[in-house]
Amino acid sequence: MLVEFFWRFHRTDLSLLLQIPSEIGVFENMTYLSLAKNQLVGEIPTTIGNLKQLTSLRLNENKLLSGTLPSEVCELTDLALLAIGDNPLVTGKLPNDIWKLSKLQNLRLYNTGIEGKLPTALSSMTDLEVLALVGSKFRGTIPNKLFSTLTALKSIALSKNVSCRN
Repeated sequence: MLVEFFWRFHRTDLSLLLQIPSEIGVFENMTYLSLAKNQLVGEIPTTIGNLKQLTSLRLNENKLLSGTLPSEVCELTDLALLAIGDNPLVTGKLPNDIWKLSKLQNLRLYNTGIEGKLPTALSSMTDLEVLALVGSKFRGTIPNKLFSTLTALKSIALSKNVSCRN
């Protein structure tokens, strides 16, 4: 069956003008999904949370992608890369369960409308190497706990936020 063999999907920079179908969730064995640098429209479907074996989710640079980052993304506990950057119409706050992504190495949410305080829950992502939040709408102080627990961190980019300081 096609669903059993569909484990990797990569369509980048094709200027595809499409919406991510809710049926994406049937590909439960998929490990890699990249739809970066297209013209995706609409919201990220909640069925994305069905892709439990996903290690890489790249939806960055789709200027028309909108809505919030669905909490179901936090069920993708094998994710090493989450790239939603350069999607200014993606808004709201980080899901409360973002800490469940404990294997995350690369979190790219730059140039989005995501807002709120940086959650201290990010400090449980001890494998995190890259944290790119440039040009988003985070505010408040940077939790000190981030620097004491994120020992794998190699790059952090927080400039051009509403107000992030330590």
